[in-house]
Amino acid sequence: MRASRVLSSTILLLAIVLGFTQNAFSQETSNSDISIKCTLNDKLSSEYFGYVEVRLANSSDKWHKLSNVRVYFPDASQNQNIRITLGRELTLWYQAQSKLIAVNEQKDKSAMAIIAGIGAGLSIFSGNNTLRTVGDAATFGSFAAYGVNEMGKRMDSLQMAKMIPENHLLTDTTVVPPGLFADRWILLNSRNHDTIEYTTDMAIEYVLESGKMERQNFKLREKYSSVMPSWQRTIFDKKKYLRNNNSNSMCAGYSCSPN
Repeated sequence: MRASRVLSSTILLLAIVLGFTQNAFSQETSNSDISIKCTLNDKLSSEYFGYVEVRLANSSDKWHKLSNVRVYFPDASQNQNIRITLGRELTLWYQAQSKLIAVNEQKDKSAMAIIAGIGAGLSIFSGNNTLRTVGDAATFGSFAAYGVNEMGKRMDSLQMAKMIPENHLLTDTTVVPPGLFADRWILLNSRNHDTIEYTTDMAIEYVLESGKMERQNFKLREKYSSVMPSWQRTIFDKKKYLRNNNSNSMCAGYSCSPN
């Protein structure tokens, strides 16, 4: 009997912990003037990098200023193993991605335009004329990518703030005009693909000029798809999330249910 009570208590405690984790992610702000749309750009993503475009729209007649932006994921392992790429690592990613896109420039000019915008932001932000100079700048040498948990602790650092380009989602302040929008982006770098879950959801938390904190949750992509993704492809393939266009129950060469 005692063992049964202990087991029941353990199960109840586990349920509370799991429920708290889920609720913490699902507690988003309602009736906000700010609406956010996140889009995972597959053309600028690769196995370990996910390039996310973020549009912050203001439906009110007031100017809104967002600061202290934070990014979270629903799974603790994802928060530990998905890093935000900044500093020298961001520059090196840009240089490599530019070369890849240049090969297919004629086929996809939209991707080239986006990557050029990132480069312009890095150049202006650094005060140098070329990305080569940006890459060699001493101020970038000691900064790389930070996990979302660690990033939250470091964002108050002035030195960290200097590592973030003006058009980045985590820039110090984003001002959104009345009835209009502001476009931002963020580069996510995931690791330990043999242990983390396929990333489909993300949450953004921010503080308005009034001091009010708001939080919004987003679905970056569906878990099951008929198209192989660029970001976290090995996780997607391992879990067999590929779904046939013509059937929800049959997959060409795959099982529709994860292992």
